[in-house]
Amino acid sequence: ERKIIFGKARGIKMCINPAFKIQRIIGAEEREIQNIFVKFAKKCSCFFDAGASDGYYSLLYKKYNSSGVVYLFETDEKFREVQKAHFAMNNIHEGFHQCFKFVSGINDDNHISLDRFDINDKTLFKIDVEGAERWVLEGMKNLLQNYYCYLIIETHSEQLEKDCIKFLQNYKYQTLIIKNAWWRLILGERRPLKQNRWLVAYKEPDLLKKISAD
Repeated sequence: ERKIIFGKARGIKMCINPAFKIQRIIGAEEREIQNIFVKFAKKCSCFFDAGASDGYYSLLYKKYNSSGVVYLFETDEKFREVQKAHFAMNNIHEGFHQCFKFVSGINDDNHISLDRFDINDKTLFKIDVEGAERWVLEGMKNLLQNYYCYLIIETHSEQLEKDCIKFLQNYKYQTLIIKNAWWRLILGERRPLKQNRWLVAYKEPDLLKKISAD
């Protein structure tokens, strides 16, 4: 058990192996999107975490919106108890729901679409599903069309990024690409994927000016 010591996640407790997650401990993990994530978290009463892994972003959301409701989606069952343990470490005992299915455009024993969920307020979506981001969007057309959704999507190829942008713009969403910081040349992400950067999407007028001001 360790406590994150810097950054927006400062004070959050998690089981962290410094040999693999030193950037998390010092607050540098995906720091490029932390300010935007926190801004969105404060606005949104619900958070959908597609590709939740050990629950890091769900914990970050609850830090800044303790009354908000979290839905964690993950395919690897080994994270079920890990997520529960991390919430318990941070004295969070309610307001979160776990789902261990693939998030996609269909619904069956192994897959689930986000359109199956009812929302009635602004909602934040973090999507990091190792190349299947476009399929997640296919399964949330109703949400995108009828509600104010705020999305942070990690894309892993240039073509996937273009496909997601085109899809979202068809639903009248503004998009913004968040590129890797220059210092990633020195302190790179430890992931063997061709591209790791973020796509932000939203409907709110003039939000781009507010983000840029930050």
